[in-house]
Amino acid sequence: MSNPSVHADLRATNDPGHLPYEIFLLIVDAMISEAYEKARHEKVTYILQYRIIWNRDVPDKQVYISVDSPGYETQKWRLNQIRTFLQIDRTSRRMVERVFVPTDLWSYLYNQPMRGLWHDHKVSGCVLPDVDIFEAMPTLEMTPPDRDLRSTILHPSTEEKDFFRLIRRVQGDLDDFVPSSDFWRPGFTPEALRSFPNLKEIRLKAEQNFARLDPRVSFHYSHEHDMPIDTQIFPLLENWKSRYGEALETHLRVAEEREVPCFIMTGKFWRPQIKKARLLLKDGAVRMQFVNPGCDCYYQLYSDLNARGVTLESVMQQQE
Repeated sequence: MSNPSVHADLRATNDPGHLPYEIFLLIVDAMISEAYEKARHEKVTYILQYRIIWNRDVPDKQVYISVDSPGYETQKWRLNQIRTFLQIDRTSRRMVERVFVPTDLWSYLYNQPMRGLWHDHKVSGCVLPDVDIFEAMPTLEMTPPDRDLRSTILHPSTEEKDFFRLIRRVQGDLDDFVPSSDFWRPGFTPEALRSFPNLKEIRLKAEQNFARLDPRVSFHYSHEHDMPIDTQIFPLLENWKSRYGEALETHLRVAEEREVPCFIMTGKFWRPQIKKARLLLKDGAVRMQFVNPGCDCYYQLYSDLNARGVTLESVMQQQE
């Protein structure tokens, strides 16, 4: 929660009789930095979506972003942290908006009066460009090419170009990056990602699959160096590489030309995504390098098995 007494002090120090205005602005700057330090630990994941605007004589297309209920709550918390800075004067408002960049969002909220129906409405929010993550809403393959997210990203309006400069991190499944499905059209193709001039990181979600897993296989390679795709830990990723290797290599090549790293993210929908390894293109082959040089690949597996009262060793014996 914001501190009312601190905000009262800020309003008081805005009087030239108390402090020189330059000193006051230094205090505001320090408090904005403090607010950012608190806010940066709560990432918000936005969904880039395509929408046709029909409230004009000629329908227009638009990329807009949405958040779920947890993201909306984080947005409210952020705005509460900076509310006073926005109200002091124009200078302090410009200072805070350089860090907490204002934007309009569509929020999908649980509507209790309508007995649990979900509805969306427009809300005010703010983006932390170096913290927040952007995902893409899948587009059905049957969608006309001029009415999908990718085409809109490739041909943005002036307003959308300004917004795309805020995007530093994109995240998604393989379907979001390469044409791996007959049903979905990827939104984050290499061409589309060029529309994000300040992109710093690509995150590919690839679940760890521990079916018939022998941890000893992974010990053949050092976590400190790049290695082939670990098929024991990421069998799905290896399957992707064998089926869509050319498209994946193109993505990595374009990303490396822009010095944008591509990371493998692991986690479940009820657990946060964890940055596990970096994908590399070396001598024409897709390889990986673990982020953590110490092996913690099986920590979650041990935890899951212990919760069920069994050990990894006993499970391995059953597989033999």
